[in-house]
Amino acid sequence: MKRFLFPVIFVLANLLCAGPAAASHIFGGELLYTNISGNSYTVRLTLYGDCGPTGASAFAYLPTATPLIHIYHGSHLDSFHIVLHAEPNTGIEVSPVCPAELHNTNCNGGTLPGVKKFVYSATTTLGSVQADWHFLFDGNLGDSSKAGRSANITNVYNAAVSNVYLEATLNNLAGPNSSPEYTTIPTPFYTLNVPQQYNQGAVDPDNDSLSFQLVDALDNGNSVFYYSNPDITLSGARPLLTDTGQFVFNPLNGQMSFKPNALQNALVVGQVTEYKNGIIVGTSKREMTFVVLNLDLDYVQNTNAVNISGGGSSGNNVINLCIGTPTVSFDINPVDTASNNISVSYTALPPGATMNLQNDNTTSPALHFSWNTTSVNPGVYNFFVSYRNNACPISTTQTIAYTLNVVNPFQLISITQGATQCYHPANITAIITQGVLPATISISKDGNPVYTGISASDTAGFALPAGNYTGMVSAPGLPGCSAPFSFTIVDSGTYPFTPEVSGDLAYCIHDPTTVLLADSLAGCTIQWYNAAGVSIPSAPLPSSDSAGVFTWYVSQRNGPCVSALEAVNVHVYGEPDISLNMEQGTVCVGEVIYLDAAGAKSYYWEPYNKIFTDKDGRQFIRVYEPSEYTLYVESEFGCKDSLKLRYTKVEPCCHFTYPNAFTPNGDGKNDRFHALVIGNMEYYELSIYDRWGKRVFWTKNKADSWDGNYNGRPASNGTYYYRVHAMCATGHEEDKSGPLELVR
Repeated sequence: MKRFLFPVIFVLANLLCAGPAAASHIFGGELLYTNISGNSYTVRLTLYGDCGPTGASAFAYLPTATPLIHIYHGSHLDSFHIVLHAEPNTGIEVSPVCPAELHNTNCNGGTLPGVKKFVYSATTTLGSVQADWHFLFDGNLGDSSKAGRSANITNVYNAAVSNVYLEATLNNLAGPNSSPEYTTIPTPFYTLNVPQQYNQGAVDPDNDSLSFQLVDALDNGNSVFYYSNPDITLSGARPLLTDTGQFVFNPLNGQMSFKPNALQNALVVGQVTEYKNGIIVGTSKREMTFVVLNLDLDYVQNTNAVNISGGGSSGNNVINLCIGTPTVSFDINPVDTASNNISVSYTALPPGATMNLQNDNTTSPALHFSWNTTSVNPGVYNFFVSYRNNACPISTTQTIAYTLNVVNPFQLISITQGATQCYHPANITAIITQGVLPATISISKDGNPVYTGISASDTAGFALPAGNYTGMVSAPGLPGCSAPFSFTIVDSGTYPFTPEVSGDLAYCIHDPTTVLLADSLAGCTIQWYNAAGVSIPSAPLPSSDSAGVFTWYVSQRNGPCVSALEAVNVHVYGEPDISLNMEQGTVCVGEVIYLDAAGAKSYYWEPYNKIFTDKDGRQFIRVYEPSEYTLYVESEFGCKDSLKLRYTKVEPCCHFTYPNAFTPNGDGKNDRFHALVIGNMEYYELSIYDRWGKRVFWTKNKADSWDGNYNGRPASNGTYYYRVHAMCATGHEEDKSGPLELVR
C-alpha cells in the first residue's frame, strides 16, 4: 500500500506546518448559527490553527481578523454579508497534551504539537422566512488573506493552496432554529496501526433529530481532489488510509471507527442534518484534521456498552428498545492501554437518564447508565462520553457516541398471497413496519413450526401450502416489540395441468406467422406471459422479421389454482448460408465445371437440361457461351433460397506446347513428358514411339503423361518421337509430331 510517511521528529516539531504564509495553517473549523429571538441570529465561526514554528505570523493577526460571511437564499437572490469579530479571549490553546507539558508546545515556544482555537461572531437579522437560507464562509478573513488549509494535509492535492470552505443552511419557515454544538475538538491525534474512535459530539439545543454523513471538502465551492493509490481511492466519504474493512462510519450517530495503517494528516469533513417533525430545518459542516503519528500513544479501550438490560444491541453502541420498556441500562468499563488514569465526561444525556460514574480519574473508572423509558417517545437519542487519559507528553481522548433507538412494536401491515397452485405452496409476502431490523419471523401450523427466517428488509417472502397459520415477528433483546399474526391459505378448484399449445412453432425468416393457440380444460382460463414472466392480455403473434428463438410462457387457471408456467419457444430460422465452391465470370469455351455448393441440405440446379452427371454421380456443366445457372436450396429446417452462377465471358482458348526433352530420374523436376494443353478437348490422343517405330506409350487423357518406362522398366536414353492428335472444343484440329530426348 502507498504510505504518506513523515519522520516522527518532524511531526512532533512541525505538526502541520507549511510555509510562512498565514493562509496555510488552518486545519479545522465550523460555521454555526444560534437563534436569539425572532429572525435574529448569532453567526459564529471557529477556526483551529497549528502553532508550528513557521506559524507565528498566522497567529499574529488571527486574533484581529474580521472574517466575511455571505448570507443568501435561493440562487444568491437578496444576498448580503456580515463581518465577524473575534470574541473575547479568543486564541486559547487546546493542544492535546498533558497539563504538565502545556508550556512545552509550539504555542509556547516548545517542541510539542500545539493547537489554538479562534472564535469570531456577529449578530444579524434575516429579512424574511425562507426554506433555503445559506451562511457561507469561503476563507475570506477580512483583508487580503485567506484561511488556507495546512500544507501538510496528506489526503488531498495542493492542500496549502486551498481555502477553508464552510456552509450552514437554515429553513425557518416553521420557526427559528439553532445549529448543533460540537463538544470535541476537530484535531485529534492518533497512533499508527491501533484501533481508534472519534465522534464530533454534536448536541442540538432544540432537541432536533440529527443525521450524519461524511462529505467532500470544498474549495471555492468545488470538491478538492483526493489522493488514490493501488489499494484505495480516498474521498470525502472514505478519507483515511486504513486496511480493508477497517473504516466504519455510523450515520445514526456520526461515530467513526478506524485503524490507520499509514502516517497521515487526513482532512475529514462532516455534515450534520437537523430534522424537526421529519422536515429538514438546517445543516452544518465541520472541517477536521486527523493526525496519525508514529508514536506509541496510550489510548482508552473497552468503551462498549456491556451488561445491557431492557434492550438489544445491534453493534457500534446502538441499543434498540421498544416503546414502553420500563428501564434500559448498561455498564461501561474503560481501561487505558498503559494503565494511565482516565478522566470521564459526558454530554447530552437523554432527559431523565442518569449516569453513575465511579472511580473517575483512576485507572479503572466505571459507568452505569440507567434510563426510565416508560413514557419515552419513539426516536433516536444520542449521548456522548469522552475518555481522556493523563499520559504525558501527549494525552489522547476517545469520544464515543451511545445511541438509544426507541421503536414502536413490530407490525405486519399486510400479508398477501399468490395462488396456491392447489398442491403447490402459495407465495407469501409480509410487509413489516415499526420495530427494528433485522427481524425474525416464526410461523407455525397446528402448533408445529413450519418456517423460521430472518429478514433484513421490511419485506419478507416465503412459500407455504394451504392451511391456517400463526406467527410471530420479533428481534433479539426486544421482547416488548414482538408482534403475533395469523393468516389462512385457502384452496378451491381442481389443479389444471399445463395447457397444450398448438400452431406453428417454427418459421423461416419473413414467412407469414399465426397467433399461438393453447387448448384449455373445461372451466379453465388461459394466461400468456412474455419472456420476462409478465402477463400479457392476449395470445402472442410471433414475428418473423429476424431470426432467433423467441420465448413466451403459458398457464391456465381454475379458480385460485394456477398451473406451472410452460415455456413456449418459437424458432425463426434464417435463410441457408450458401457458398459456391467454383469460380465464376471467365471460362474457356467448352470448359467442364463441376457444380459444388455448401450450406444447405438439398440442392437443385436449373436449367436441368444443361446439367450433366458423370459416372461418379457428380454434376457438371460445359460452357460454350455466356450462361446463367440457378441453384435452388433448402435447409434442414425447410427454409429455401436461391443463388445465381454466371459466366459472362467465354474465351476461345486452345493452345498446345511440346517440350523436346525430359529427365525421368526421380528428382521431381521434369520427370514426365506430355503435351502442355490449354483449352477444352472434344478428342485427344498422345502416342510416343522409339526410334524403331515401336509405340511405348499411349493415352487419350490430356492430363496424362509418360514417366519414361516401358513394360515396367526404365526406357533407355536416346531419341523418341511423339504424335498428338486432338480436336478442340472450338473446332481447331491439332495433328503434331516431333522428336524428344530422354535423358537420365
